[in-house]
Amino acid sequence: MNENEKKLIGSLRKLPESSEANYPDASESWLRNLETIKLEVEKEEISNFLRWGCIKSTMFVGNAPYIDIEFLSILEHKDWLTRWEKAIQESAIGNPVPYKFYPKSSGNLIHNIYHVLNFEQYSGININKEIELIVEFGGGYGCMKRAICQAGYTGHYVLFDFPHLSALQKYYLQATGMADRTHFVSTEKELEDVLYKQASKKGMFIGTWSISETRLEYREKIFDILKNFKAYLIAYQNMFDGVDNDEYFFEYGEEHTKYNWINLPMLHLGVNKYIFGTRKD
Repeated sequence: MNENEKKLIGSLRKLPESSEANYPDASESWLRNLETIKLEVEKEEISNFLRWGCIKSTMFVGNAPYIDIEFLSILEHKDWLTRWEKAIQESAIGNPVPYKFYPKSSGNLIHNIYHVLNFEQYSGININKEIELIVEFGGGYGCMKRAICQAGYTGHYVLFDFPHLSALQKYYLQATGMADRTHFVSTEKELEDVLYKQASKKGMFIGTWSISETRLEYREKIFDILKNFKAYLIAYQNMFDGVDNDEYFFEYGEEHTKYNWINLPMLHLGVNKYIFGTRKD
C-alpha cells in the first residue's frame, strides 16, 4: 500500500457516521452511498476502486450502450485530433474498464467529454479560452476535472463534494498528476473562501446529476454563492427522490433572466436533460 492509499484510508476513518445529523443537506440515497464507500475502502483493493460496487453504480458508466453514440459524436467532431483525442486518454489508476471500441479510453471519460462538447457547441463558449475558474458540484472521483484539463483547460478548478469524495478525488488526481490548481472543498464556507480569493476570474458551474440530487433549499444556497458566474453546465434526471427537476429547472430559468438558458433533451438517454446557461454580458 502506497502513501496516497494510506492517506485515503486515514481520511475516511476520521469521518463521522453518514447520517442526516452529520450531513443534513444530503439526500437519503447519498447518505447510504457515503457509508458504503467507507466500507468499501476498508474491504476492497484501492487500486481497483473504479470497479467497486458503489462507484460503478453512481459515478462510472462503463460500457453502457449509449457510450457508442457519444464516442461517435466526439470522434466525428472537427477538433478530434487537436483536442478531444487527448482528452479521452485513460489512466490505469483505479483499474477502469476500457471502452470496448477504443481501449485507450473508458466510457466514463467519453461520457464527461461528451457533456463538455455539447456545452461548447450550444453555448458558443470555449472553456479553454473564456473560463478561468470552474466549480464542479459533486465531482465524483475527479474524472470530469481530469478530462477538461486533458482537453486543454489550465485555470483553477474547485471540486465541491462530501468529504468522503473529496478524499477520493484528491487521491485520484494526485495519482494521475492532475491535482495542480485544484481546490477540494466540502462546506459553503470553504467554497466562499476560494471564490473570494479568485473573485476576478470568469467562473463556470458544472453539475452533472449532482445538484439535481440535492434538497431544494440546499440548491438555492449553492446557486446564490455562484450567482455571478459566466456559465452553467447542468445535466439532470426528470425526477429524483420525489422532486420534479423538469419543473424546478424551468422555473429557475424563468426567474434568472440575466442568463440565456438552453434546455436540451438527451435523446439517447431517455428522461435526462441538459440545461446550459450563459450570462448576458
